[in-house]
Amino acid sequence: MPELRPIFSEYLSYLSHEENVSPNTVEAYSSDIRSFLDFLEAQGIKNVSELTHLHIRTYISSLYEKLDKRSIARKTSSIRAFLKYLSMQGYTGAQLLSRIIRPKMPEKLMFALSVDEINTFLSAIDPSTDIGKRNLAIIELLYGAGLRVSELASIKASDIDFNERTIRVMGKGRKERIAPFNEEALKSLNSYLEIRSNLAKEDKPSDIIFLNKSGTPLNVRSIQRLTRFISLKAGIIRKATPHTMRHSYATHLLEAGASIKTVKELLGHASIAATQKYTHLTMEKLAEMYKRSHPKA
Repeated sequence: MPELRPIFSEYLSYLSHEENVSPNTVEAYSSDIRSFLDFLEAQGIKNVSELTHLHIRTYISSLYEKLDKRSIARKTSSIRAFLKYLSMQGYTGAQLLSRIIRPKMPEKLMFALSVDEINTFLSAIDPSTDIGKRNLAIIELLYGAGLRVSELASIKASDIDFNERTIRVMGKGRKERIAPFNEEALKSLNSYLEIRSNLAKEDKPSDIIFLNKSGTPLNVRSIQRLTRFISLKAGIIRKATPHTMRHSYATHLLEAGASIKTVKELLGHASIAATQKYTHLTMEKLAEMYKRSHPKA
């Protein structure tokens, strides 16, 4: 019977070349499953034929001693995906997969900023400096195009159609979509691009649009920290993140009468269920307005 390590290498190649999974996701799966295989080898388990549901459950139970539920849920999902591959390739039966239960997660709290809060947020950015121009373009695109932070961090000049005001985006699952953006975002983006060369370094050429002070591409963590900083400066009590901008984008579209199917396509969601959570926000707001306005509410 084949050993687990070589099959693990096959699996990573399968994710990259057959499933078109992004490099970041492949790396996350790799890290999670490698830890699992290290545990199995410490138990003397190297071959697929030796693997049982008891080994898997023992490993997952051990995670509760050092990790939070969210991290455990992610690792469990990675292991389930690997077991599914083992079953699909005929290395194991489906019964192994059916015995693995993902921990229940509390509902993630979501909120959208109001239009006034968005304007306050934008007003907290000083566009008179090079960094301020960059930051304003970042926030305008996060909100104006509903981009994920990873999508924004990877934008190249060749992805943007300035005449049509659209960006070609590579979303989750390596699925491409066209994201339109508004006039304000275009104005801020053009203003930033005029001074981008001030940040760029000749010895560090990059076609990524958004750069840091060192001339290298601005990464996801930096954009997240930037958004938190601006949120504090704007005096917004609720901590706003790049994803808050995306939530706000979707919520404001629905409130303005856009159909849920349209918003689904604009956000790049794989299913309508992922978009329906935004309707909850708009319904909550409608209910709140009803209670404030109706004399007998």
